[in-house]
Amino acid sequence: SQSEGGITMKKLLSVILALTIVASLCACGGGNVTETEPVETSGEVTVTDMIGREVSIIPGSYKRVVCIGAGALRMYSYVGDVSLLCGVEDIDNATLSERPKMFDSVARPYELAYSEAFRSLPSCGVGGPMAQAAEAEKILACEPDIVISEFEDVEKEDALQEQLGVPVITLSAGAKGVFDEKFYGSMELLGKVFAKEEKAAALVKFVADEKAAIEAERAEIARQEEMRKQIMLLRQNAEKTKSQFPEFDLDTEMQDERFRKLCAVNNGDTTAAYMACHWNEILPATVQMASRQIQAQTAQAVASNKAR
Repeated sequence: SQSEGGITMKKLLSVILALTIVASLCACGGGNVTETEPVETSGEVTVTDMIGREVSIIPGSYKRVVCIGAGALRMYSYVGDVSLLCGVEDIDNATLSERPKMFDSVARPYELAYSEAFRSLPSCGVGGPMAQAAEAEKILACEPDIVISEFEDVEKEDALQEQLGVPVITLSAGAKGVFDEKFYGSMELLGKVFAKEEKAAALVKFVADEKAAIEAERAEIARQEEMRKQIMLLRQNAEKTKSQFPEFDLDTEMQDERFRKLCAVNNGDTTAAYMACHWNEILPATVQMASRQIQAQTAQAVASNKAR
């Protein structure tokens, strides 16, 4: 319903905002992003990115990061250290006059949180939804030691990695945004690459908990809507029952558990439920009414015969 959609969208925006706030606070306790926390590095391992590519990395060793493709920088900002960025796409640098501006009127919490950091970085490409390929020369000029990408094409990503000579890790946001399993996978992948597994797991748990809360809220709204429809149906049926049994009172009968159950299993049929609950009272009255009708018909027939 429209109300459910409104609630879901508000919740979605609040989750995205919360993710950005948590990420920005974790980065450096608020303020300008200038310092990095020491991260323990391990030996080389192989990870599988979100489009099935196997990439060799050294977790926690990277000091110069570039994010390319729609959504890559946003997702990186949730887990990664923004101070490690050595380049940014034009779409995220508000100081540039010649850049894609289709999202300037859209709330982008990550851009609001880190806009100062983005403004001082060189360009690693134009960016935006119209960009269909990475700009290798601009990326090389930024001298990254790893690239986080959202260009979901295996051949192109493999070719870019070979050209750059550094790992290219492909993420995927998924069709459902932060509530998509691919988003969860991307967070966990970033956690592995940058040795921030605990932070990534906490973010995934936070989003999953919010998703469960939204689903519970939507289920409750649906339950209340169904109850409202059932009440309307009962009221309509009650009017018909009242016309047949003037003594019938819906509010009184609803206090009877048996009546409620009978209505529930008979699609709100108040007449059938009332007759079942009061058969011993209704039967004698019905017999008496039938008897009176027969007597009246007999008297009328006798009178008609006399008139002949």
